Amino acid sequence: MLLFFLMFMTNSAFAAKQQWIDKTYDFSVPNSMVVQLIIPESVKNGIIEHETTEIFDEYLKERLADKLLKNKINVFRHEDAFENVDLFCKITLQKYITTTQYQQGYSIVESVPQTNTVLNSDGMFNTVTTYKTETKYVPGGNFPVAFMMIKYELVDVKTSKIVWTRIDDEAKASQVSQFFHTSPEASDLFKGSLKDYFSSISSKLIKAKKKRLKNS
Repeated sequence: MLLFFLMFMTNSAFAAKQQWIDKTYDFSVPNSMVVQLIIPESVKNGIIEHETTEIFDEYLKERLADKLLKNKINVFRHEDAFENVDLFCKITLQKYITTTQYQQGYSIVESVPQTNTVLNSDGMFNTVTTYKTETKYVPGGNFPVAFMMIKYELVDVKTSKIVWTRIDDEAKASQVSQFFHTSPEASDLFKGSLKDYFSSISSKLIKAKKKRLKNS
């Protein structure tokens, strides 16, 4: 029973992450970075651009700027500053969709507990639990599914060279059973992607700077 649900839950999500980092770049050098969220016209619909910008502003401050500031690395939004910075982080939202998709029905086999009271040889009543195997059918239908893709490009401003590129392509379908039904949102995928990237980049910069200070 547990194995089935683990398999079902795993198959309901898809993530493909491609990444390249310039191994020759010294990540201990940058002391400032500007970050820009780019939302192409083909993605905008009057809601997406506002929703993602609000999420971006929140996560930029809490997940990146506040952490790096403690290590003397300043982070700015593209609209606030661009001159005299060391790194330019361009985040392009390439896909952001929440729609519906047909999922076929399926059958599951589960063990159902049955409790009975029996009279033992001592004349006492005992409660005995046994398990009965039952097959149940979960009907199919149209259920929510979310798609999201982001391209991250980190550029050294002085040389205009890209030193870190990541493409995050994700999809998540509803998890449906007779016990639960979850509805995925593209916003959840967007939040998870930003959280992961900002964590990676802050960790990379902080570790490199601490190592440089330790060896100086």
